[in-house]
Amino acid sequence: NPVFAAPPPPHYIQFSPSATKGALYYPDPALFPNPGVAIIIMHRNSNYLSHLGTREFPARGFVALGMNPRCDNNEALCRPWENNALDVRSGVNFLRKLPGIQKIILFGHSGGGPTMSFYQAVAENGVSFCQNPSKLVKCANTLAGLPPADGIVLMDAHPGNGDNALRSLNPAVTNNSAVLNQNATAQINPALDAGNPKNGFN
Repeated sequence: NPVFAAPPPPHYIQFSPSATKGALYYPDPALFPNPGVAIIIMHRNSNYLSHLGTREFPARGFVALGMNPRCDNNEALCRPWENNALDVRSGVNFLRKLPGIQKIILFGHSGGGPTMSFYQAVAENGVSFCQNPSKLVKCANTLAGLPPADGIVLMDAHPGNGDNALRSLNPAVTNNSAVLNQNATAQINPALDAGNPKNGFN
């Protein structure tokens, strides 16, 4: 007869500041009695307490911590965005204290990609990574001493809001305001249209 996993219900974890929270998922103890790897799943600003990974990772023997950052579902509160690293740190420190956990993996899906890769880069290289003169926005010294994770997985991750915005600019659109206000479809200047075969598109 096949054996089906019956994982226990998640545990709610309250971090600080109060908007930062988590849901801790363990695998079925009958199938995986001693899990040694924990995975943190967090986005830049979305609710990941019940992300698909919080079910699928425990089904494969991993502990999963779905987290919401301090700007949970509110992009305007992500200022400065770099402070999300403090929330990842809370998750890493929490998991390091769990009995039996030997490795911690950061899982970056979509906007979680820049969140997790930024965290790990600062954790491995120190604040000099985000304070060097080439940075337009420099991080604060509060990010010093972040404990690094043991690995990172990026799934359908994007490169960050700045890159996304830059890649979304289209110089051929002549009625930007109307399009932004959702009052019109884009009007395109054919001489600037990257998709126009006359401009070399094939």
